[in-house]
Amino acid sequence: MYDDFLINFAMKIFYFRKMKNTEEVILQKSLDLFIEFGIRNVSIDTICNELRISKKTFYSYFKQKEELVDAILTYEEKINIEEMKKDSMIKMQLNHLSPF
Repeated sequence: MYDDFLINFAMKIFYFRKMKNTEEVILQKSLDLFIEFGIRNVSIDTICNELRISKKTFYSYFKQKEELVDAILTYEEKINIEEMKKDSMIKMQLNHLSPF
C-alpha cells in the first residue's frame, strides 16, 4: 500500500516536471518565432509545426494566442527578476571582498 502511494507520488512529480518543461519550451520557441517574424505573422499552426507537437498539446497549456503572449511576458519578467537578483548578489559579494 505504501509502495503504491510512493509510485503514484513519483509519477505525479514526473508528470508535473515534464509539463513544466513542455510549457517552457513552448514559451521560448514562441518568443523566438515572434521576435523573428512578428506576433501577427506567427500562427498556432506554425508554433506546433516548429515544435512538432499537436494542437491538442498546445491548447492543453494555452487557450489562445493572447494567453500565450501574456505567459511569455510573465515568463520573461520572471527570468529578468532572477537575473537581477543574481547580479545583485554578485555585486554584494564583490563589494564585501573589495578593500575600498
